[in-house]
Amino acid sequence: MPSDGLGIDVGTTGGSWLFKQGDLLLGPVPFTKLVELLYAGEVDESTPVAPFNLEPKFTPMAQVERFRVHLAKSKAKLRVDVASQTMNRERRRGRALKLASMGLLSIVLLIGGGRLAWWLAIHRPWEKQIQLPEAVITDELPSIKLASARSGEVEFPYPDAKNPTPGANPANPIKARPKPRPGAADPKTPAGTGPASAMQAKPADGDDVAVVQQWDKEAINGVVRSNKATLHPCLMEEMKRQKGGFKARVPLEVVIGNDGRISKLWIDHPDFKSAETELHRCMLAELRKWKFPSYQGEQASVAWAYSIGSK
Repeated sequence: MPSDGLGIDVGTTGGSWLFKQGDLLLGPVPFTKLVELLYAGEVDESTPVAPFNLEPKFTPMAQVERFRVHLAKSKAKLRVDVASQTMNRERRRGRALKLASMGLLSIVLLIGGGRLAWWLAIHRPWEKQIQLPEAVITDELPSIKLASARSGEVEFPYPDAKNPTPGANPANPIKARPKPRPGAADPKTPAGTGPASAMQAKPADGDDVAVVQQWDKEAINGVVRSNKATLHPCLMEEMKRQKGGFKARVPLEVVIGNDGRISKLWIDHPDFKSAETELHRCMLAELRKWKFPSYQGEQASVAWAYSIGSK
């Protein structure tokens, strides 16, 4: 008859049996129950067994004929169970290793992705692939004249400027341009015509304003010629902001204070008139590093221009 829960045919040998586990004497149990214990692994071939009678004689189960077939089957079943358990254990281990590998790979990708994003943010290689035309910047010769106020504009003195020397007018450092005399050069003549000669002082005549200047034009020309290339990086940065193809003529006019420092900058270009533009800020910061000879009297203004093109 088949045993309960095992599906194994234990036969119909019948009878009741005693068996020992250590110092314990157990039973009597039916033969079928003892076979179930054998297949379940609770008893084995060395377990002492004996038929239930008045004088039981215990013998190892392996020596009892009627148990030998079941012993062989139980060993085969045990091997199958062990193999199945080993396979399941290996499968679980493989699954754990796979999950661990995926977790490690995720961490590596996360770290690598973060470093790559940092590198891209710093180096911006995609910008290097944009072939911008090579910039060509040409300078025009400076033109020096008496500084005059511009309508609607306020003079902001250079922060580190010293007190004006005697003879200067601190309350009104820039006076209105005098009316041109017949045959005199127009102060609005475009820059680039060459270095100007020294202006002569002239007496007041009618509406004319006395022009008293003590600045050295040659010295001013020399400072501008030797330093005007320092503004090229500002223009190059502006070309980058314009995404290439930027062509323009950028006229400048600066006022030189009595201390020899530039106190005002005008950029006569519609896109850069505002002092809030990047180009204006960059140029003014660089111009304030220039040093001209200090002088007394009326302040001088210098005008020149840059032409930006590309090869």
